[in-house]
Amino acid sequence: GKANPGAPGADYIKVSDVLVLRELMISNSKGMVIVPDGALSLSTLFTTLCDLQTGKIAKMPIVVFDPKGEFTKAKIAIEKTMLDPARMYIDPKDLNLFHVTSDPKEAARILLGK
Repeated sequence: GKANPGAPGADYIKVSDVLVLRELMISNSKGMVIVPDGALSLSTLFTTLCDLQTGKIAKMPIVVFDPKGEFTKAKIAIEKTMLDPARMYIDPKDLNLFHVTSDPKEAARILLGK
């Protein structure tokens, strides 16, 4: 990686392949903040959640940072669909694998486990 002049001591790696990005994130992350602003971030969120559900990756805090409250509405729709008694696609506790917040302090608290 190259040193990031905006963040002393921080390194970054620029990749263009989604699978490489995913592997780097999983192998180097202790937590994750997702800003649901497009298909790639949503794909990352749901792929990571699936990997958590199936035990492919270790448990880690995942925060969906939702400053406008739009993803909160989507989470409610997901809950209704996935927990519909006729379907029951997931275990209800799986909806607790991620947290949605618009508060940066709350996001930091969740990531730090406080």
